[in-house]
Amino acid sequence: MTFELFLNLPEEKQREIFRAALAEFVEYGYDLASTNRIVEQAGISKGVLFKYFSNKEGLFRYVCERGAQEMERAFDLAPEELPDDFFEALKVLAWREIEFSQGEPEIYRFFQRIAENMAHPVHQGVIATIASSTQGLYLSIMSRLNVSQLRPDVPYETILHYFKWVMEGAKKHLFAVEPPPRDVTLLRAYQERAMEQFDVYFELVKHGIYRR
Repeated sequence: MTFELFLNLPEEKQREIFRAALAEFVEYGYDLASTNRIVEQAGISKGVLFKYFSNKEGLFRYVCERGAQEMERAFDLAPEELPDDFFEALKVLAWREIEFSQGEPEIYRFFQRIAENMAHPVHQGVIATIASSTQGLYLSIMSRLNVSQLRPDVPYETILHYFKWVMEGAKKHLFAVEPPPRDVTLLRAYQERAMEQFDVYFELVKHGIYRR
């Protein structure tokens, strides 16, 4: 789906409409989201909204695409930002996700809503968009990591899947016990505590749980 007419608007107006729609979908979910509230918040008429997007689903797809682009920018790391050590690099990526969840909480929650209800027919329609948008960036970052420390008899893809599952569980536990602070001045101390917890899981991944 393309949005050429909408993209001809000034960037400031695009962002106003995006933010209004994003907030509505995060608060109410797709089914209960109201285009009346969206246009009121964005300061446009419903007729104008549907000139840019054929229906609510089209608007939802746009929010998904733009949100994925914002996430891509957050994870677009320069070569010097990734440590040479495999696990240290993955810690950087884990922390970047925490920073993104704080800097763009509504986008983060928007994608969480989709992930929590993947059976929804509209969500199913945008999952491919999300995967396509983020997969290239993910593979690009993973290809830059130093794999010389890893077991050569285990496929790299298997290692990444395993580590991703461990990290997802670790982050969910961390967020449940101690959500990231909204005050940015407290983020550094929070990062230190988070990394200490992640290190425990990293050591288990690296060395296993059996006695040596």
